[in-house]
Amino acid sequence: KAFSQAQLVRTKTDQVDAKVIAEFCAKHGPEAWQPPPLSEQELKAMVLRLDALLAMQTQETNRLDVARESVRADIEQHIAWLGE
Repeated sequence: KAFSQAQLVRTKTDQVDAKVIAEFCAKHGPEAWQPPPLSEQELKAMVLRLDALLAMQTQETNRLDVARESVRADIEQHIAWLGE
């Protein structure tokens, strides 16, 4: 995007975009993108899952503060399970 702006390209069409990308590649010769190693992808997935579980634990803790007595035990069980 910055390269396109530096070239003073104001039109945004697929054809113009293709030309700008071709010019960028001709001038800078960027390396082809390679996906991250499988181990890195798996680690990222685990970190995202952990973040989601921690957010869920926070949500349940916040719910517990205002929950009716009839659902408190269920929320407490869920918080305990999330804390394992």
